[in-house]
Amino acid sequence: MNKILRLIPVILLSVSLFSCSNSVLKSLNKQLSSADNLKIYFYDKSGKIPGSGSVVSINDNEEVKHLLSSISEEDFIKRPECAYNGLIEFFEGNKSLMNIEFNMEPGCGFVVFTIRDVLQTKRLSDEGINMLKFYYGKIAN
Repeated sequence: MNKILRLIPVILLSVSLFSCSNSVLKSLNKQLSSADNLKIYFYDKSGKIPGSGSVVSINDNEEVKHLLSSISEEDFIKRPECAYNGLIEFFEGNKSLMNIEFNMEPGCGFVVFTIRDVLQTKRLSDEGINMLKFYYGKIAN
């Protein structure tokens, strides 16, 4: 009985840690569940948005959900060489819901956003990186 009582805190801590990491993406998905369009703002080398020619608008609800699903539960430890390449602004109609900054460079694919007043840095899947590069190609040409 004593051994069982000693294991309870360990089990509770494990469950708590697992549910916290899960709840970040659940909270993100809940906050953006009504998003039906988005804008991707690509930064120039100085980290600024150079103009309207560097913005891609996506009004396809499936594409919005697809991009959102490419955010991993895995934390990403941001390194100095992994600067931001741009920002994704999610909308419901004309109402801005959230901004997420991103990097789409090899080895640096991540997103940064705030949930419950805590800054989150999560890995972006290869599919998400390729999707952002595809849209960047549309403005770069």
